[in-house]
This record gives sequence, structure tokens and C-alpha cells, in this order.
Amino acid sequence: MASMPISFLNQKISTLHSAALILGAAGFLSRLLGLLRDRLLAGTFGASRQLDIYYAAFQIPDVLYTILLLGAGSVAILPIFTEIFQRNPKHAEEFMNALITFFSFSAFIGICIGFILTPSLSHALFPGFDAASLEQVILLTRIMLISPLLLGLSGILMSAVQASQKFIAYAVSGIVYNIGIIAGVLFFVPYFGLKGLALGVILGAVFHLISQVRVYYSLGFRIRLVRDFFTPAVRGVCAVSLPRVIALSFTQITLTILIGVASTLHQGSIAVFQFANNLGFLPLGIFAVGYATALFPRFSENALRGDGRAFFENLFFGIRIVSFWVVPMVFLSIVLRAHIVRVALGAGAFDWGNTRLTAAAFALLLIALFGESLRIIFLRALYALQSTWMPLFMTACSMIFAVFSGVFFVHQFQAGGWFSELVYSLLRVSDVAGGEVLGVVLGFSLGTLMNAVLLMIGLFALRFSAFGSDGEARYYKYGDLIFPILKIVFSSFIGASASYGILSLLSNYFILDTFANVFLEGLIAGAGGVAVYLIILYSMKSEDLESLLESMKRRFFRLGILPAYWNEERTRIE
Repeated sequence: MASMPISFLNQKISTLHSAALILGAAGFLSRLLGLLRDRLLAGTFGASRQLDIYYAAFQIPDVLYTILLLGAGSVAILPIFTEIFQRNPKHAEEFMNALITFFSFSAFIGICIGFILTPSLSHALFPGFDAASLEQVILLTRIMLISPLLLGLSGILMSAVQASQKFIAYAVSGIVYNIGIIAGVLFFVPYFGLKGLALGVILGAVFHLISQVRVYYSLGFRIRLVRDFFTPAVRGVCAVSLPRVIALSFTQITLTILIGVASTLHQGSIAVFQFANNLGFLPLGIFAVGYATALFPRFSENALRGDGRAFFENLFFGIRIVSFWVVPMVFLSIVLRAHIVRVALGAGAFDWGNTRLTAAAFALLLIALFGESLRIIFLRALYALQSTWMPLFMTACSMIFAVFSGVFFVHQFQAGGWFSELVYSLLRVSDVAGGEVLGVVLGFSLGTLMNAVLLMIGLFALRFSAFGSDGEARYYKYGDLIFPILKIVFSSFIGASASYGILSLLSNYFILDTFANVFLEGLIAGAGGVAVYLIILYSMKSEDLESLLESMKRRFFRLGILPAYWNEERTRIE
């Protein structure tokens, strides 16, 4: 960490595609490290009660971190910081120091309260755990309570880094965080057991903070604690953040409640849910978050200028380009779900039964992945329009629906009947123990889909109040949005069908008894499906594909990967 060159982290990225691709690449590496982390966890512990304890111990620190986003939410800090910095960079530094002081004080109070209340909260939240398991949950929770402070401070600094378009530094934070956790699994667990996992989380949070401090200091800023910290600007951050924090709290508390429900089911249910969730969010972290992060400054600028045309152009572009990446991944991942889970997690204590159940949960979570991808973009757009209470209300409704749906479906799976038999049959887990956890997953997925739909409705309803008549300009050109997405969906379906056909063919030649055979069969089938998807999309003259190829080509020219005369020749032809 300490040797990472500051010049690398300090690069400024100004174009949308370049920023999104860099964020996506870093997100991809971070997610790969996350997969390595999960594979090590799965291989060491399997889908067991020990991992249930570990993931349960995350919940109280995660809720605390969410609450502390009141003062550390980059979405709220970035526009205020940008406005102050444009007027006076010195005042921007003073604003950041006041914010850091306010957050540090709040975090200290929150950690102390969390430390005291952890035993009673753990007993209430995880009724399925016995006394020994709860004792371990309490210990790990108390160790990990320091992580919200470290990650929150890092998040504050990331706002200035992101506003300065230092997207590499912004993106690398997730990479070093996972490196810390992996170090915990490899080096701490052999000596400290489950406590080693908690220590790895703290190490990852330290790395996360260091990666931002280095770049923050390179911007000419310094960190100081100040006495007068609750300034009007800090109060402004809190006011803007409050609805978002409440909304995120609803989401996190919903997840915690559903994990509590899973604690009453077959041991390993929490681990299955968490593993499937991590796999499902791999493409989300690579593409949706990358483009949403890169688009947010543009949304904010368009909103400040009252430029409705540009706002909706950027919004439509974001929806189309995220669809371009995520939709085929959803289709292909459903077809290849068992191969993906086996390659990612299938080692050591993680047996075939764990694989099949996690693959089934993974498939159900993939249903909501497209909705979750769009939800991230819609939220950024709404925040740019200074709309925070509407997302709060819609998120609250969606999460309440998710909890009740999860409990309802768990009851349905436990009671048996045609619905559970149908789901088990479709997902091929009729003979696997612990299938009731699929009810938790299904409830969570439906709540996520509902949230995306409600946010979309709310966003388009705001177009007139935000931009007046200019809000109409792009909104009514349905073809700009609908037809490209229909092309993507159609091409994705054909590509996934081709992948399924290739799998059926390869089953005559591959015996799936080794990692190499599972990986190779999945790789061939997946590559074939992607190739068919791109061919079909290219034949349909997709503008999004052409735009992406052109952007990648320009990037390759600048990096010297492609010879310059290719670009010159193209210029002469055009």
C-alpha cells in the first residue's frame, strides 16, 4: 500500500467513457478479489454456522456506518464541496476539516453506544442462534465497530478526490479493502480463528483510508480537527444527507431483518444468501456503479444549469449503456449459474450441495440485478435534482414489501405445496436441504425490483418541476430509449440460448469432476453466448455498441496499443 505511486492514483480522468471504463476495470479487479475472498472463506468454512456468525456480525457495524453517512455521504458532500471550492479552495479545506471533526465526534459516540448495546441487539436480531453462537457474534461485532469510523473518514476524503476527477484513487479503495480481508483469512484466521476475519476487516478499512489520504494530501489539503465544526456548510450536508441516510438505513435494516430470518433456518443459510448476493453484485459493481459514478457530476451540472435536454440525454445514455452490459450478463449467468458458483466458491469445505443451493439463490437474485443497476442511476439523477425525500419514501415502501415478502415466501417454502415444488424443480434443488432460504432471497429480489420501478416513476414525474418545458424535450422520444433496450434484450436472449445449446453439446465431452473441466466448459459456453450476443447486436446496428467500440479504439490509440496510422486511415476515409 505504502509503495503505491501517488502519480498513478493522482491521474485526472475527464471523459465519461474513460472514467466509467477505469471505474469498471477497478471495480472488476475489486470484485475478482472479492471472489477470491469468498472462495477462501467458502473453502475454509463451507456454508456453515461459523460463516453465518461472521456475516451476522457485520450487521450492526453496517447499520452504524449507514447512519454515520449523515456526515460522510459523498453524494451530499460532492456538490457542496464543488461549489465552495470554485469560490475559494481555502474555504473548501476548512469545510472538509469541519466535516471530518463532526464525523469523528459522531462516530466515537456511535461506536460507544454500539459497543454497549451489541449483546441485547444480537439476541433480538438473530433469534436462531444458540448462546455460544451469539457470544461469538457479540465478540466479532465489537471488533468490527471500528470499521465505520475508518470507512467514514475515507468516504469524506473520497468526495474531494471524486470532485477533482481522480477516479483511479476513488476506484482503488475497494481493491485495497478486499486485500485486507484476504490477508485476514490467510494470516489471521490460522492463529485467531473467527476473530482473524474481524481483524482482516479492520485491516482492509485501514488500507481503504490510506488510499484516499495520499491523494487528498496531493491536492494541497491537510487534515486538522477544529473546535467550531458544526458550520452552516456541515449542517447543509446533514440536511441533504438525512433523507438518503434514512433510505439507506431502511435498506440495511431490511437486509439485517432478512438475515435474522435466515438465522432461524438451516445452518449455513446466511452464508448461502451472502455468497449469492456477492456474486450477483459482481456485474453491478463493475458497470452500473462505474457509470453511475461517472454520470453523477454531469447530472449535477445539468441540474444546476437547468439543462433538461442534456440531463435526459445523459440519463438515457446511462440506462442504455448499463443495459448493454448488465442484461446479457443476467441472461448468461442464469444459464451458467452452477458453473459460476462452482468456479467461484467450489473448494474445500464448500460441497456440491452448497454449490447447488447457492446457484439457485444466485439465479433468483439475478432477476433483480437489472432493476438494481437502474436504481443506482435513478438515485444519482434524483440526488442531482436535490430530490431526497421522494427516494426515501419509495425505498421505505419497497423495503417493507421486501421484509413481508421474504417472511411470506419462507413460510410457503416451509409449508410445501405447488409453489415451493415448482421453484425447487425449476432451480433443480428439490433434493437439497435448506431450500427455505430461497424465500428470503425471493423477497429481497422483489423488493429491489419494486424500488427501481418506483424511483423511475418518481424521476420522470419530476421532469417538469425541475426543468419546466425543457423537461419534455427528451422524455417523449420513447424510441431513443425503448428500441435500443429491446435490441439488447433480444440479442441477450439469443446469446443465452446459444450458450445453453453449447452446454448441452459439451456435456457429451466434459466430465465435471475437476475445477479445470468446470471452468473450461463454462468459459466456452459463455464465450459462445457473448459472441452471438455481439454479432446479433452488431447486425442490428446498435448505436451503443458502436459508441463503445469507438471510445475503446480512441483509448487504445492513446495507449499505443493500436498503430496511429489506423486512426489516420479511418480519418481519411471518413
